[in-house]
Amino acid sequence: APSNIPQTIAHLRAKWRTHVPDQQFSHTLLEDDIHRLYKTETNLQDILAFVTLFSIFIASMGLFGLAAFTSSQRSGEIAIRKVLGAPTHSILILLTRHFTGWILISNLFAWPAAYIFIANWLQSYPYRIPIPLSIFIFSALTALLIALCTITHHTLQTARQNPAKILHHQ
Repeated sequence: APSNIPQTIAHLRAKWRTHVPDQQFSHTLLEDDIHRLYKTETNLQDILAFVTLFSIFIASMGLFGLAAFTSSQRSGEIAIRKVLGAPTHSILILLTRHFTGWILISNLFAWPAAYIFIANWLQSYPYRIPIPLSIFIFSALTALLIALCTITHHTLQTARQNPAKILHHQ
């Protein structure tokens, strides 16, 4: 039983000594062997997770700054749209549509590169899984969600300002 591993090893060691007394008894657990085999994969996973989170943070900061710059550049246009009666959600859609297009285009370039990388990495294994399209769709939706959350703050801040003050400072 899994709970009796030390007792089982002691029993096997005693039996080994009675049957083969001139050879040293050595044992390993299958779980430990498998863990050793996949240690490099686990290390690679940890490194890639860190690099991924760090790059998402850096990209979000850049996107945040770009959204701030874009909303300040287009503040006059936004103010005129507000004066003419445009609701806040239409201004939000107007400003996020530009970023959404670039994110989707970047995913179209990233998908083939990621597919080639994953396919080459999986070639080293005797048993492989197919690479599902859902992984790429999920990554694109995640990137889009992160970008929209990053952009929404500045867009809403600009859209909620008093249009008279914005036009007066232009």
